Amino acid sequence: MALVLLEELDTDDKKQLFNLISDLLKLTDNYPVIRSLLYILPGEYWVNIDRVVGIRLDNVLLSDVRVGI
Repeated sequence: MALVLLEELDTDDKKQLFNLISDLLKLTDNYPVIRSLLYILPGEYWVNIDRVVGIRLDNVLLSDVRVGI
């Protein structure tokens, strides 16, 4: 479903969406929000998300795995 919607957006709208997702993920520690976005956003689009966000998410998810979440 998300893939179909993303394909309908023009380049500027996609860029704006990825910037919004990047900003959200820079600030949130809410695991359900993170998990939902990881599930909803197809893998091929993650290259459009800020690299710092990717590193931050890696650390958040590794930390959760360590504590058993």
